[in-house]
Amino acid sequence: MASGIWPVVNVQADAVAKDRYYDNPYRDFDPDIPNDFIEKDNETYKIRDTFIKNIRQKTEIMLQNIMVHENDVSSSGFSVYTGVAGVAMAFLFASRRFSGELNQIAKSFIKLARTNPHRSRVNFLNGNSGVLILNAMINDNTEAKELLCQRLEEMLRLVKSPNSDMPNELLYGRVGFLFSLLFMIKNRLPMDISDSDIREVIMIIMDHGRSLAAKDKCKAPLKFEWHDKNYFGAAHGTAGILYILLQAKEYLNADDLKNYVRPSIDNLIECCFKSGNLMSSEGSATDRLVQWCHGASGAVQLFCLAYEVFDDKRYLAAAIQCGEVVWRRGLLRKGCGLCHGTSGNAYTFISLYQLLKVKQKEFTEVEAAKYLYRCCAFAEWCFDFNEHRERCPDRYFSLFEGVAGTVYFLTDLLEPMEAAFPCYTVQSL
Repeated sequence: MASGIWPVVNVQADAVAKDRYYDNPYRDFDPDIPNDFIEKDNETYKIRDTFIKNIRQKTEIMLQNIMVHENDVSSSGFSVYTGVAGVAMAFLFASRRFSGELNQIAKSFIKLARTNPHRSRVNFLNGNSGVLILNAMINDNTEAKELLCQRLEEMLRLVKSPNSDMPNELLYGRVGFLFSLLFMIKNRLPMDISDSDIREVIMIIMDHGRSLAAKDKCKAPLKFEWHDKNYFGAAHGTAGILYILLQAKEYLNADDLKNYVRPSIDNLIECCFKSGNLMSSEGSATDRLVQWCHGASGAVQLFCLAYEVFDDKRYLAAAIQCGEVVWRRGLLRKGCGLCHGTSGNAYTFISLYQLLKVKQKEFTEVEAAKYLYRCCAFAEWCFDFNEHRERCPDRYFSLFEGVAGTVYFLTDLLEPMEAAFPCYTVQSL
């Protein structure tokens, strides 16, 4: 690690729940000891061809397993998060790295998806925008794109409505809709929504955060609640909201970025346990949840991006500390899913690997390689999807709880510098 960079964690409570994770059986990376995952190729490290072959073989087995259980998939709901639309997304993504024929499977799954009858569900993961966007991408026809544009305008009116009780978080709220808009722009999907509309959505989110922070006299200038609770994690909390806002920084004015977004990120760093794990919510006294939805592995992307944007080593230190706690406690007993499983935790190492590779003048190749190695170790753990869990996910084949999420992660690892946590980091499919 670069000299002078040390994690700062301030919250004292540290009641670690060891019943939530398996002890990590893997030796940490040592450049002087050969391993099965990565090797040095000239001056850089890469994933070994033999391990790439293993990734492809295991992923293909998982894809086949999903296909022969189409009835089970179709009965799991319609959403991207735990329903058939998310499985379609995994097949669409896999078709880019495996066989284009998988796109036909994606079409068959997205055909089963229906939009949520609750019109207020507008976000990407659990709402109508995600289903409609994927339908337009997978089918790539005029009818699907026109339907998306039409419904998007309806959803925008709901998001802007002053009478709406819509939350602001990622899974069910306005930030989840903002992600949809950013995702469409990144993937060059047509929409009749202007830059000023996007800025207005952002201002509504910011105003809610400012208002609640002022009302409760918070140290942080932005505060958000979901079901009357101040969550800090990616799915329902501040980390997820700030990460999407920071990805939309070109639509933010300099004052909001400097005086609201950045100090709120600073406050999150102070809301960490001695372990470096992020508290799940305000006042939490138990260091239990090392997972994407409520912990370090959902905050690391924010801290990495904050370091890139603001060039402040406090954010780098926080990100590195996230990597350490995930390495120690990230092989979860809940299984290998994205939301609260090992695949989601593995993206921690992808984020850190990419950051250190981008900042090559500050870090050595060995320092970056450590995170590629760690990610591969977690990937190997996920090969045995059924063995390494003590609970069966409610939606076994889904994107965020089940096999489709592991498929997505393993497919992503084939090109680690292009990998991105799905439905969280704005990416081009």
